[in-house]
Amino acid sequence: PQKHRSILLNLFDLERIRVDVVMTPRAQIEAIDLASEPAAMARQVATSHHTRLLVYEGDVNNIKGCFMFGARPPHCTMGISIETA
Repeated sequence: PQKHRSILLNLFDLERIRVDVVMTPRAQIEAIDLASEPAAMARQVATSHHTRLLVYEGDVNNIKGCFMFGARPPHCTMGISIETA
């Protein structure tokens, strides 16, 4: 079917794409440390420009998962006060 053909053609196009186009440099990855205070985590989510953040524990190499939220940051519905100063 056309859908499968399209998928296969896109896979072949990956051979021509440079790595720096599809990957984010490690220093620019935004993530949440589970050891942080809840208010600090909420502040980070509220000020993030992303809808998904990696979650790690202690060391950024110790990834525990991915925190996904929609266009409306969770603090808007959780009643958490955010101080950004």
